[in-house]
Amino acid sequence: GTLFVAEPVAEGPLFEAVRPIDDETEVRARAQEALAAAATLDGLDLVDEVDFTSVATFPDVETWERTVVGIDPARASAVDAHRDDIHRRFHELGRPGDAGWSFTQPNHAHVFRRS
Repeated sequence: GTLFVAEPVAEGPLFEAVRPIDDETEVRARAQEALAAAATLDGLDLVDEVDFTSVATFPDVETWERTVVGIDPARASAVDAHRDDIHRRFHELGRPGDAGWSFTQPNHAHVFRRS
């Protein structure tokens, strides 16, 4: 079979908006390192790598906050502590549109096949 594994990279508007709440720079780098290392495993061949950009849209900053905290409830205290900064970042980094505020997120994917 074929395995497609995509991970966000530590850059882009969505990453920067979340950064004051939870800086995932190191964990995202380690995820990419782990995927690159998987290419050396017996029985697994790396057949392609793909960069793409995803878009997340939120109707308002409050929905975004709930989403960020919903992913990891431990983030709630950081949201409370940095609310002014995260609201500013939300409005500076997001692009307003009919559906709300959109944020792009660069991703890097690895495509593996069984040997």
